Order: sequence, then C-alpha cells, then structure tokens
Amino acid sequence: MPTVTSTAPANLATLVPITNTLSATFSEAMAPATITAATFGLKNGVIPVPGVVSYVGVTATFTPAVGLAPGTLYTATITTGATDPAGVALAANYVWTFTTGSAPDTTPPTVSSTVPSTGA
Repeated sequence: MPTVTSTAPANLATLVPITNTLSATFSEAMAPATITAATFGLKNGVIPVPGVVSYVGVTATFTPAVGLAPGTLYTATITTGATDPAGVALAANYVWTFTTGSAPDTTPPTVSSTVPSTGA
C-alpha cells in the first residue's frame, strides 16, 4: 500500500517562503494519471489555492499559480484518489499544514547621511 514518506515543506513548518512549491514523496511509484489537481491540493482556510501538479519518479509537486500570502496557515492534502499502478490507493487522505513567513523586503535602501556632509 502506498504511503507519503515525506513532504516539503514539512508538516507544521513555519517561515515558509511565499514563493515556495510543495512536494510529496511516496513510498512507491504512483499511477501518474491519478496525481492531479483533483488529488493534490492546497487551501488557505477553506479557499483552494490554484496551481499546477506534476509527478516525476516518486515525487508529486504542487506549484501555486500565485505567490502565497505572508504569515498564513496553509493546508495541503493528497487524497485517496492517488493510487499506485495496481490501483491501490493511499489508506487515508494525507494532510499537512505549514505557515508562510513574511513578505520579502523589496524597498531599496537609501542613504540617510554622509561624512563629510553634502556641501562641506
């Protein structure tokens, strides 16, 4: 029976970059057609986050269509619709949460004073 062996970000992670992608690694190869946006999703509360799901090897990746909100708790879920090639599903939905960090500082620095002062 397939299981999720690891996720990135990890369950309960904090200060996750708002530009982050998510990934889940399975214990065995999965049927690629069952690893989709319908079976691997992300929510901000009850609001689904749009994104693209890809699958390579034993790892599924969710790439959000937009940057994540800073300082926000997100819930990721892989449902029992994800199966291995023999049609064996995960035993239960796999759910994990993480919290994003603050927005990056994009304000350019300024010069507040000089020594010697201007015009000296």
